[in-house]
Amino acid sequence: MAVRLVRAIPAIIVLAVIAFIIFLVVQAKYSSNRAKEILIKVFTVFFIILGSICALACIYALIDRNEIGLDIALAFLILCLIGLGITLWCRHVFLKHNPHYSFKAQKAEVNEHEDDAKTQAGPNAQVDPVRLAMLLARLASFFRGGRI
Repeated sequence: MAVRLVRAIPAIIVLAVIAFIIFLVVQAKYSSNRAKEILIKVFTVFFIILGSICALACIYALIDRNEIGLDIALAFLILCLIGLGITLWCRHVFLKHNPHYSFKAQKAEVNEHEDDAKTQAGPNAQVDPVRLAMLLARLASFFRGGRI
């Protein structure tokens, strides 16, 4: 099987050259960390898509009983899985050394569901009498100089 994986060496060389070019361009425009982040995203998506295509080719070759096609598709599927594993390992190491990249800013959502009506103040909002009494007791205690 290792001899069959040698067929993909030109593809690996092309991927390395593409990665180097992407890294240099993004590093020149932004920073080294941003270049690594973009490279990891690009290769993760690339290997997932290419691995899916190779898996479908393997299934088709199995159904068609095409041993040569299965051999080639399986070799490239294995390379895609190895590449995806290496990319995810690189992502893990990158996030380990740069933890601030693991948390991305997200857009705020507005929940407009009926079950959220209790938390929204409005003219028809219902007040829980027990919670209101506890709040008033805490406020009275605060103004008397006590602890909350």
